[in-house]
Amino acid sequence: MYPNLGYRPDHLVLMEQIWPYAAEKNLPVMTHCSRGGPRGKNLTKEALDGLTAPSCWVHLLDKFPGLRVCLAHLGGAEEWERYFGDGWQPSQPNERKSWIAEILDIICSGKHSNFYSDISYTVFRF
Repeated sequence: MYPNLGYRPDHLVLMEQIWPYAAEKNLPVMTHCSRGGPRGKNLTKEALDGLTAPSCWVHLLDKFPGLRVCLAHLGGAEEWERYFGDGWQPSQPNERKSWIAEILDIICSGKHSNFYSDISYTVFRF
């Protein structure tokens, strides 16, 4: 899935047809999860963050506990730079956390056993 094109993870068609089917059939969902990249026309940086942020997936994981979701790039290169500077601070307010820290918080919470991330392409810029 590529939310940067303007489709929210909680889009009505996804919620009613795709996510229930994927959960029932145990199909994994890979989704873009980094700032930047190709985007839909007229989408601001803030709008993109609202479409691709790790937090967009938490309520979906609650609603569809069998849904297997992998957030690609573990936040992306920009977030890795932030992470190396700020580290992973579980007690830090969410608005100040890197997406890596948010993803790790979700994974380490133990609440969503079907939630993953990968590091593909992540360190390309280093």
